[in-house]
Amino acid sequence: MNKAVLFLSILFFSIWNAQQIQWMTMSDALKAQKNQPKKIFMNVYASWCGVCKQMDKTVFTHPEVVQYINTHYYPVKFNGEGKENIHYKGRDFHASNQKNTKFHEFFLYLGLNGFPSTVFFDAQGNVLTAFTGAMETKELMPYLQFFSTDEYKKIKTAEDWEKYQKKLQLKTLK
Repeated sequence: MNKAVLFLSILFFSIWNAQQIQWMTMSDALKAQKNQPKKIFMNVYASWCGVCKQMDKTVFTHPEVVQYINTHYYPVKFNGEGKENIHYKGRDFHASNQKNTKFHEFFLYLGLNGFPSTVFFDAQGNVLTAFTGAMETKELMPYLQFFSTDEYKKIKTAEDWEKYQKKLQLKTLK
């Protein structure tokens, strides 16, 4: 009886764990990149941000998003007002000790201006792009695919981006 309960518990945990994004810190992602280069997807949030929490419940639990991010990226969850110390490109970034801002130094370094924010890094840890605002699954997936497949290297104009998005929409409609 105890073995059956243990087995079911392990099975349930394994299934539950496989359906979640395997978030890590930025420091852990940068270390992992040294051993196995892979792009980084960073979700930047604040503990008080309702829209961030909504994305956690809807977008970041969607099976397609979970599978895609876990497969193609080192997923980083970063509190833009948090206490994590980050060593990036030879610099140390810390929690703000300024009275006029709560923003983490790395948040400011990335040029972010609100929550939630999304940042894509290449396999060498260089910032590809960063933007602020909530997204739904259908809005996030083109970006995930765009950066993971290096399509971003081919896009030179807004028209190229529109063509790329239409191509993706046709693939998902099939």
